[in-house]
Amino acid sequence: MWDGYDQTGPTVGCHPCYEDVCGSLDPSWRGSRFGELPQGDVDTWMTEYDANGVDTPNLQGNFFPGEYSLTMYFANLWGGICPVEAIRPDIPTGCDTFTSTLLYPAADNLRAPVINVGGDEFLLNDIHFAWPIPDATPVPGMYVNYTRWLEDDDRFWDGDDDTPPTDINLSPPYRVTSPWGQTFEADYNPNYRLAHLYLHGRQFHLTFDYETLSGTPCSPLEVDGKYGPVIQVVAPPRRGGGYEVHPDYSPINTESTHAAGACIAGEFSIQAIVYDRDYGTGAADGSGINWVCFQVQAPDGHIVNLNGEGDWKCEYSAGYCGFGGNYPCGTRDTTNLCHTWDDTDCTGTDYFEEGVHTLLVRAEDRDSPGDRLRTLFITHFEICDAYDATPTPLPLPSPTATDIPTPVTPTNTPITPTPEGPTSTPTPITPTSTPTPITPTNTPDSSATPTDTPTPTPTATPFQGGGD
Repeated sequence: MWDGYDQTGPTVGCHPCYEDVCGSLDPSWRGSRFGELPQGDVDTWMTEYDANGVDTPNLQGNFFPGEYSLTMYFANLWGGICPVEAIRPDIPTGCDTFTSTLLYPAADNLRAPVINVGGDEFLLNDIHFAWPIPDATPVPGMYVNYTRWLEDDDRFWDGDDDTPPTDINLSPPYRVTSPWGQTFEADYNPNYRLAHLYLHGRQFHLTFDYETLSGTPCSPLEVDGKYGPVIQVVAPPRRGGGYEVHPDYSPINTESTHAAGACIAGEFSIQAIVYDRDYGTGAADGSGINWVCFQVQAPDGHIVNLNGEGDWKCEYSAGYCGFGGNYPCGTRDTTNLCHTWDDTDCTGTDYFEEGVHTLLVRAEDRDSPGDRLRTLFITHFEICDAYDATPTPLPLPSPTATDIPTPVTPTNTPITPTPEGPTSTPTPITPTSTPTPITPTNTPDSSATPTDTPTPTPTATPFQGGGD
């Protein structure tokens, strides 16, 4: 009924017929109800707020009871005006009004909105910051660069701490007024997205030690983050090695599983059950999940072509299958001459090979605010029977007796000269040209010199678990 875009309270929305009541005509008013309000009618009045600010998409987390008031004017059938004052909640007091509900990663930062919704003021004495749990150095050189109150860009600590936990003593204590709201931010270096390093908000923990302005101690305010995805590989069976879970903390590493089994000699599939651990233990497949991607590394080190999808095969809804399909998943047959990693119609080129393969599964949830969290699962399976697609060379024909040349034996028979008659006197021949002696040039044949060229040693390139 009103579109005012008002940034300065109090806000007045008035129907033109009641200008004398409101005090001024508001042309932005749009009447949405004409006629009588029936007896017993129930309506809800609502106002929409928007806020332009970092990490403040709405005011839901910063609502301060007692700061808002509402008066509505109703006209009765006899022309009278009835003002109605909305009931305001009491302004709370006590330590519990200083609160925070969530810690989350955002790019290379950790953030936690903190608010005081009550009438009391507080003194913030100390902030204890544990990161990450249990692995203290997920990235070489990782450290906390500084902390600040985000909205005011107020840096209150520049410690460059690389040995968690981090204790920040605020001296003098930081005064929390009433009402008050800020976002605690810890900036990390190097500048990697923490979520893309497979770090979950639940691996970080904040403790705020504070007291009332009069000096009454309050119980510490403890703030945790959210869990990320759990990955359970269903097929193929694990064989040829163990498995790894990143990040490696409970319950992510205990609920993520891959059962051992036999090697593959025929038909098989690739499948995983994935859910966001925030939905509880054993949540339904796909609960809170944005996508799941598969990658297979063959024994010779190359990344196989999964279903024509390139290096990673990604699925965006449950069930999550490496060869496509959905309950049941698509399959391949390692003994079928028409089946390859990339096709099943004899046109594929990425053939199966026997040996232990590495399977990587990574998943991303739909957490908000902040970055969506990721988990990486690395495991193994073995193919022990695969169709041999290597062409067999044709045998060369054996030589027959008629194809073998017969060597010729030279005969060294001396020739006896026949003497001439006495009337035949040979006339000596005087040479007219003197031959020029040829000096032999002994140029070595380079092709005859053996060259010892070392065979390059293949270098294994580690999997980069960073983000897309």
